[in-house]
Amino acid sequence: MKRAFALCVALAGLAEVGVQTAIYLHVPSEASWDAAAAYVRAQVQPGDGIVFAPHWVDPIGRLHFGDLVSVEEAARPDRSRQARLWEVSIRGARYPEAVGQVTDDRSFGRVRVRRIERPAAKVLFDFTAAMPERRHVGEIDFLPYLCLPARPGETLTFKDVPMGASIAVGGGIADFQSRYDSDAPVTLETSIDGERLSDQSFDNDGWRRVALDTARFAGHPASVQFHLTAARPRSRTFCFHAEVHQ
Repeated sequence: MKRAFALCVALAGLAEVGVQTAIYLHVPSEASWDAAAAYVRAQVQPGDGIVFAPHWVDPIGRLHFGDLVSVEEAARPDRSRQARLWEVSIRGARYPEAVGQVTDDRSFGRVRVRRIERPAAKVLFDFTAAMPERRHVGEIDFLPYLCLPARPGETLTFKDVPMGASIAVGGGIADFQSRYDSDAPVTLETSIDGERLSDQSFDNDGWRRVALDTARFAGHPASVQFHLTAARPRSRTFCFHAEVHQ
């Protein structure tokens, strides 16, 4: 019995060593990160976006690419206006908005760098930029987003907004305490000239972005309203970004 027990302990120890070794072998080295950063630094152009995948590697990426990633770039809530994206990834992950033609793809050890090019969206109006006194960097799913904080029961109104083909809206439940206190969804109601266009529900699943069809309003200025509701409003905080695309 004692021998069997000792054998089990020894095998468990070997298994743990094997697991730790496998984890270590899959961790990118500092040299790999530095080489990837040096390559992007030599190629990047003004207006390019730099993103990291999976999302939890974002702090490590910003540590090595810090001089290329300003606070506004790190917290950019919508990247559709960027014609070029540099996706820096590990473990085969992909950044959700890194969609387009891959024009460069190379690896530096276990760090992969892809350059993606695509047509950039033309932004006719940025609701977040229109309220500089209010906008701030919110924490949503432990990532930064430049957005407009708002609480359920509140309505934000924007007059004489130039209208285009769509309104891109992104948002999420801001700050850890709010997500911890409740899982009640927040509904964002979007109206144009008093006509309800869409109701979008957001919960604790991180930042989510949708495109609302506004083609029938295109070419004319309009009043746009965002109204928030929630079943338990006192325990919910919300932050969102919206912009009109041609």
